[in-house]
Amino acid sequence: MTITRLIVYTSIAIFFTPWAHAAPEQACTAQATSRIASITALPAAIRSHIASYRADETPIADAGEAFNAGDVILDKTPQRRFVSATSSGDCIFVTIEYGGRGYFVRTFNFWRNHDAWTYFETRPGTSAP
Repeated sequence: MTITRLIVYTSIAIFFTPWAHAAPEQACTAQATSRIASITALPAAIRSHIASYRADETPIADAGEAFNAGDVILDKTPQRRFVSATSSGDCIFVTIEYGGRGYFVRTFNFWRNHDAWTYFETRPGTSAP
């Protein structure tokens, strides 16, 4: 029975080890060190990823610009607006607000893996600045 448990536990440890080092959340939970005030100051890869989310909508307004928070569309005023972004070393957290029938705010989390920015979801129980 003891050898069986040892084999099972060892197999589980070997199976889950590659994922233990791949998740950037641990490195990205530190307090943000700098604020990014404009969407134009974000790296191009991050702007492209954010623009592709709900891409059928109008462009994203910058912080402080006109924004249509409601569901009545009268002109080409953007339905999305950049709220803020924070940077903490190799991590950037970007907050965008979405107008329309179901107004909501979403934070996008990015991790720099060598020279590329990678989007990742924050899992329940973890925090982001």
